[in-house]
Amino acid sequence: MIKKVTHVRPKGGPFTHLKVDGTVMSIESAIFEIDVLKIQYQTSPSHILPGANISVITRSDGTQYLRTDQDYTEENNLGGLPEF
Repeated sequence: MIKKVTHVRPKGGPFTHLKVDGTVMSIESAIFEIDVLKIQYQTSPSHILPGANISVITRSDGTQYLRTDQDYTEENNLGGLPEF
């Protein structure tokens, strides 16, 4: 199963919520699903652009955040998605 992320809140980050398959979800819930439940997340910027996979990154202090995999297309990054 691949969950599609279409919107972020707030636009400039740090993000607190995502719109995932039409449902509002906290960043913490998304991190849990990706990191623990191993559910795949992908951005869904438009009907034309392909999405980018989303990964959980763990900093040296143990805090975690989400990042899109590098593919040289800014429009499909989390920061390129519209705000809701």
